[in-house]
Amino acid sequence: MRRIKIIKIMAIISATLVVGIGSYWQHRLTPLRKTRVAQTSIPTIFVGGDYARAFSTDGFVHRLTAAHLMTKGLVVHVSHAGHVTVQQFGPLKKQPNDSGYLCR
Repeated sequence: MRRIKIIKIMAIISATLVVGIGSYWQHRLTPLRKTRVAQTSIPTIFVGGDYARAFSTDGFVHRLTAAHLMTKGLVVHVSHAGHVTVQQFGPLKKQPNDSGYLCR
């Protein structure tokens, strides 16, 4: 009997924790959902600093993508030795009046 009571209490605590974290996450996204940004064909380029890693930058990229304020199109990694690795995440569009490629 005591074991069932402990299981019920743990279930209630777990459910409360899940609902609380979900509510907090939605609350954090509210300002981003209200933000309106004019869309242009000019890409925004984010250049991370010396110690920028996926752990420090993926959070805001995910939040802005979830709020439909940006689209992750291309990631370029440059190693300390100068080796370049390119990852394409979205379609790139060539502008008819330009020789460069722009993210959509």
